[in-house]
Amino acid sequence: MPTYAYEFADGKAPWVANVPTPGIPTGAFHAAELRYQFDTDYFAGRRLSPSQERLAAQMTRYWTAFARTGDPNGPGSPAWRPTTGDSAQSLAPDRVRPMDFAADHDSTFWRSVYH
Repeated sequence: MPTYAYEFADGKAPWVANVPTPGIPTGAFHAAELRYQFDTDYFAGRRLSPSQERLAAQMTRYWTAFARTGDPNGPGSPAWRPTTGDSAQSLAPDRVRPMDFAADHDSTFWRSVYH
């Protein structure tokens, strides 16, 4: 069965509501992509920029196509290839693209620990 991997890559994703913003850059923190799919109290009052709104719409197209067919690809969407273990789809505002996860994140060290 084909498997599709992604990296949510919006380093400027809105921070969580009712939680103090850390004094360090948070980048694309855990669960940040939920704001792009759900307008919940978790992100109350945290609006998306126009480019983030476009990313949210693209993510919705991917998730909907995947739920319907088992394949996230569809007309007008950037191609998303099944993962080979090191590949993933990078989801960033105005930059949705295939990526080599291992090369982009220099996973040489982690591979040496794992293998």
